Amino acid sequence: MVIKQLKRKLYAKIHTEYLSYEKEVWGMAPEEVFERAYEIATIQEIYGNLLEIVPKTDYEQARELLSEKNLLFCFYQEWLKTEDSMREELTVMAEQLLTEWKNAVGRRMAG
Repeated sequence: MVIKQLKRKLYAKIHTEYLSYEKEVWGMAPEEVFERAYEIATIQEIYGNLLEIVPKTDYEQARELLSEKNLLFCFYQEWLKTEDSMREELTVMAEQLLTEWKNAVGRRMAG
């Protein structure tokens, strides 16, 4: 199979998995959607990232990705294992904002 065909199959696989997941989410009770909001948002992000990655894959990488049973959830599980996550990034951003605000208040009081 040529690489273009393989990549088309990979796009289709990723999209089909996402549509299936999306259908599952639409069937959830509002409370469950709220409880799983982080997972839902992260899988949406993974979906977009995977679509961007497909053109960069070589033949072997595309074949490997195609062989994975549930690609989106597999990437999500790997994401949960990472030390650098959105939570860490949000914490750093919040600390920076608090420092900026504190400095701004200090300048107003001194000025």
